[in-house]
Amino acid sequence: MSLNELSNEPHNLWLKCFASRKKVKKQVFQRLEQLEVAYLTKELQWFIKGLMQLWFGRGEENMNFELTPEDVSELGKQMGEIWLANLTVDERLAGLEPKEVLSHFKPKDMLPHFKPADRLAGLEPEVIEDYLKQLKKPQK
Repeated sequence: MSLNELSNEPHNLWLKCFASRKKVKKQVFQRLEQLEVAYLTKELQWFIKGLMQLWFGRGEENMNFELTPEDVSELGKQMGEIWLANLTVDERLAGLEPKEVLSHFKPKDMLPHFKPADRLAGLEPEVIEDYLKQLKKPQK
C-alpha cells in the first residue's frame, strides 16, 4: 500500500503529507486546515505550514535543494508571522473572550480608559461607601 492510497482518517493525514501525488497532498493539507489543530504544538504547525509553502508555493519541480526539518519549521514560522502581521486588530481578537485579552493588562493601565460611572457600574453601594470611608481616613 502506498501513502497515496491510505484512507483520509485524521490519524493517516500526517503520513499522507508525504504522498507522491500532488493532488493527494493538496487534499491532505486542505483537510488538515479544516481539523481542529489547537492540540498541535506550534512547532508542528510551523512544520506543516512550511511543507505547504514548499510544495505548493514553490512547486515540487523547484525543490532540488536540501532542507532539514528545522529549516521547514522555520519557513512555516516565518509564513505564520507574515500572516499574523497582516491581520487587523479586530481579526486578531476575533473569537477571544474578554478575560483572555484583559489578563494581559494591569488594571491601572486600563482604568483611565473608562468613565468614572463605568468604573463603578455593578458595584454594590456598600462597597463604594466602604471604599470612600477608607479614602477619608487620615493617612498615617
